[in-house]
Amino acid sequence: MSNGRARAAAGVVAGLVGLAALSGCTSSPLTPAELVSALAEPRTDADVLPQAAADADLADPETERLLASNDAADFFVATHRDEKDGEMIDEICLLVVVAAAEGLVGSACGDPAVAAETGLQVSISGEGTDGRVSVSAYLLPDDGTAQPLDDLDDTFETVSPNIRAR
Repeated sequence: MSNGRARAAAGVVAGLVGLAALSGCTSSPLTPAELVSALAEPRTDADVLPQAAADADLADPETERLLASNDAADFFVATHRDEKDGEMIDEICLLVVVAAAEGLVGSACGDPAVAAETGLQVSISGEGTDGRVSVSAYLLPDDGTAQPLDDLDDTFETVSPNIRAR
């Protein structure tokens, strides 16, 4: 089973979704909330995905938390329960809802141990209200120790302590 994935529902167009360096990884006792403390916070009204994204069933809705927003997108963290090597694990997920393109949503979920090392990446593009739009984002753990495989150069904006995007 692939650790990175995108799901699309009617009205939702998922772009290129990636999770770097997953081959050969093993699950660990590290939990998603240990990586991103927002997952342990109480849910607020702001933590609700837009309907088109919610319909796509990208993650456990009760765990969705809005981490940050910029002019390009809203960035959510969540968990998703998945089977890996015959065992159920709680994956950590990054969901990106593009502002200029209704229904354009990208997601990636993966093993928390891998996300702790390399972060979690979503790249998405599609037609927006003013032409083609694209967003690339990384979810990084609270401790800032992840080393993404891509160089997060100065084209990536620090949107929040956990999100780098362009």
